[in-house]
Amino acid sequence: MCNENDKFDPNGDRVPMTTKTADDTDCGVTRSPKKDGYYQYNEQHYTMWLAHEQSKQKNDGVATEAIEAMWVAWNDRKMHPNAQYYGKPLLSRWSSYIVQLPYYMAHPFNSDADFVGLFKSHYEADKLFYSKTLNAGERGRWGLGAGPTQEWCSGHSYDADKINGWKNK
Repeated sequence: MCNENDKFDPNGDRVPMTTKTADDTDCGVTRSPKKDGYYQYNEQHYTMWLAHEQSKQKNDGVATEAIEAMWVAWNDRKMHPNAQYYGKPLLSRWSSYIVQLPYYMAHPFNSDADFVGLFKSHYEADKLFYSKTLNAGERGRWGLGAGPTQEWCSGHSYDADKINGWKNK
């Protein structure tokens, strides 16, 4: 966890995506809970889960206060999705790749009815978006993901697909 000064702090509430320094003393890009008290969902699901599990293992089955608060603010986003596309609740505006890896790799995601329902909603929103905007759904292409792209084609060397026209709730 990181504090407001982007320093690692066991009592912080910010979640680091990267570190700034070679000795891992400074947090890089961090995420804080949103105004509604929950983190914005992203590809860190398994990182959050593993941090929570490791904290419990080190502390006789009970996570530290900061890690427990982080896990609740992360995990409970499933009950408070803050985006939607044509009435389909979403955890994120990013294409459904954002939920595919947790679905296949993390037990607290694939064993939870709320997350599984949102997994299906992301799939349906992706299919609808790509069908409406690119006529790609009929060819089976949606939720394409993230990765390297040809700069001559997209204008940059890395891109992540997202649903345009999404709305915050």
